[in-house]
Amino acid sequence: MSLKSDTSFEIGVPSIDIQHKGFFNMVDEYSQKDESLMTFDEKKELIERLETYMESHFISEESLMAFIKFDKLKEHVEQHLVFTNRVAEYKLQLMSDAPEFFPQLLLFMKKWLVGHIVNHDSKIGEAYSVYLAQKKG
Repeated sequence: MSLKSDTSFEIGVPSIDIQHKGFFNMVDEYSQKDESLMTFDEKKELIERLETYMESHFISEESLMAFIKFDKLKEHVEQHLVFTNRVAEYKLQLMSDAPEFFPQLLLFMKKWLVGHIVNHDSKIGEAYSVYLAQKKG
């Protein structure tokens, strides 16, 4: 299943929208790989790349939320922790050579990204629009 970013996933914060597209591109890239042909090191590199990107993105989002005084910052950070902890669990599965690690990771990423952007990040976009309107007014 391919996961393509389109304007329906944009929240109205250009820097965050670009980062979300990066997540979608990463998932699409991973989806095209044949796990049976990948070495352990290649799988490890992919999950470490995801961790690095995720950490950078979450810092950006959380900084923006703090700056605009987003009223759901605490809950949003908790959602990020859920994702971070799940990725850490998948990394442990990789280290223990668990079967079906890769398809499970991809499925989790696809579901979480779409659900999180639509149900949570979209609220950041709304709050950002209000912040900009107040700043102009």
